[in-house]
Order: sequence, then structure tokens, then C-alpha cells
Amino acid sequence: MQTLLLEHSGAPEDDILMTVIPREIHRHYPGKFRVMVKSNNAGIWYRNPTATSIPTEAAVGSIEPSIISVPGRPRKRQHILQAYLDAAVTALRPYGITSLPLTELKPSIYLDTAEMKNTPSHDGVTQGIPYWLICAGWDTKRSIYAWDATNWQQVVSYLAMNTQYLAVYFGSSEEFTTLPRFKFGVDLCDSATLREVVWMMHNARGVICTPGQYPHIAAALGKPCIVIAGDIRPRWYESYSMEMIKRYAPAVDDKYEPLARSLVAHKYIGGFETCKTKGHECYGVNMLKDCDNITQPNPANLQSPRMQQASCMADITYHQVIKAIKMYEEKMGEAGYDQRIINSRDEIVDADDVPGAILAAVGE
Repeated sequence: MQTLLLEHSGAPEDDILMTVIPREIHRHYPGKFRVMVKSNNAGIWYRNPTATSIPTEAAVGSIEPSIISVPGRPRKRQHILQAYLDAAVTALRPYGITSLPLTELKPSIYLDTAEMKNTPSHDGVTQGIPYWLICAGWDTKRSIYAWDATNWQQVVSYLAMNTQYLAVYFGSSEEFTTLPRFKFGVDLCDSATLREVVWMMHNARGVICTPGQYPHIAAALGKPCIVIAGDIRPRWYESYSMEMIKRYAPAVDDKYEPLARSLVAHKYIGGFETCKTKGHECYGVNMLKDCDNITQPNPANLQSPRMQQASCMADITYHQVIKAIKMYEEKMGEAGYDQRIINSRDEIVDADDVPGAILAAVGE
């Protein structure tokens, strides 16, 4: 068995997306390769049965590392997961890997038995109390994704006052320059590690966030996710919407068809084509200063946003988010909408280590 060493140093989001590489190598070239990964984000690779994570400073003898490049702007209409696989094929072609088709439209993140059964013991979040997980932060380098804090507060207030669920919000000041705080919610900002966020997400009812690493984690764990997305990037590139699930499902081998059916569609709020109708190209814009279509706050109108926003984000109302929460809760209350463990003995030694997947897709 040949050993492959994949090396990458970057943001956790890149590691999350890279998890598809050893998974697909394992599926398409069974028994031929042992995959090791050098990464700064070991928590993403914990319990991964298809790859061994090693520290970036670890000595690996004579094994030549294969550098996995982060895909840039796509040159064709393909999902970002397939773009990472294509980048891997480019790096690994000398080893005989010539093709890595995507068999499952989600990354691969695993939990151990204790994580699946329990919730991290933070104040206000204990086993038995259902909650929605919220990430409302934004960074100056990705300020295009900022959504007004008054809207976030309305969502938190709705969960606290009109449902039986807690609103647990989180984020790290190392990741975000702005971390809004809210009344009524449980504040875990700067107190939860990325691994604990994965843990909490598995035990949550669902996730509400903007584009970034958290929709990818939610997809890996089979969790409902409401993405306040605007029109920043095309849906076909990095979404897990019903449209994308349907697009990729027909191309999946019969062997993996049950896995395709286990995916949970995310709800993306946006798509107003605010900029498209004005002839603007928005893809790749991360900073608000580079946006051509900005909504300014109006101090005379108490209902207006309190901050500058991209117009496609400002057009999103908290009512739309609440409607999406209700839609998911109605679906989760239906008979047959269940969480269960996928038992794939050809891949997993201990099925208890596999994250639950909701075996029903939620329509948009």
C-alpha cells in the first residue's frame, strides 16, 4: 500500500473541504493508498477513518508531500468539492490517481461516541435542552457578508420567545472582527473551540449563518442550515441546496445512491439578483468597499439597518429566516424524518463513530 502525504496550511474552511479527497481516494482506489494529512487544523480530521492527521512539524522521512492548492475562481460550473478533487488529481497524477468523481455532496467530519451522545458543558447548553446554533459574526476581510445586527436580534428573540428552543450564538474574535451580542441568547463567543462547535452543531436542531465554513460543517453532519447568502456567489459553486443535490445525484454510482439520498438540503436566502440586473459581477468580492451596490443606513427610519450593507444582504429580512426555521421544524416533526447512523462497513471500523445523517431531504 502506497503512502500519500497531503500538505496544506490555510484556513479551517479549506481543511473541511479537503476531507473529500481521502474519502474519494478510499472509494475509487480501495486498498491502494494510505493517506496522511499535514494540517494546522487537526480537529477537522479527528476520527477520520480515511486519513491520518499529523502535525505540520512532524518528520515524515522520505515521503514527498503533495501540495494541494486551493481552487481559485472556477472555470466551469462545478461544485467547490469537485474543484478540490480536481486540484488533488493534478497533484497526485504521478501516483496513478487520474480521476476522483464526487460520490457524496458533502465533506466528511466524524465524531466519537461520546460527542454524538452529549453536548459540551457550557453554561446554558446542557443535554436535553434543544437549541439552534447561530453564527452572526463577520470579518473586515469578508465584510460583504455582514447582515444587520438588528435582524439577527429579531431571529434570536423569536427563538427565545416563540419556540421551545434556545438560541446559542458563537464565534471567535480570531476569526471575526465583529461579534454581535444579543439579548435572550446564550453567548458562547470566544469560549468554544472549533471542535466544540462541531460537537454542538451535531447536537443542535440546526444552524443559521452566512457563507463560510459553517454551512460545510453542517452539510458534513447532516444538519439543517439556513444560509443568509445574498447574491455573493453563484449557488452552483458551494451550496448544498436541493437544486445541487438533484444535480449531482444522477451522476452517483448505484453503490453510493443511498448516501446521496441521505443529504439534507440547506435553505439559502438571497437570489434576488440585485446586482445581476444592474450588470455587476459580484463573484470574488469579499470586502464591502469593493461592492458596487451598497445600502446606506437611514437614521430617520428606525426600521432601517443601522449599518452599511451590500444591497443583496440588506434585502434579506428576519421574517424570511423565521419562515425557514418554521419550515425545518415542520419537516422534522413529520413521521419518517429521522436521524440515524449510516453503517458503511467497507469504510468505517466502528459505526458508532459516524455522524448521524437525516435520511430525508428538505425541500426549498
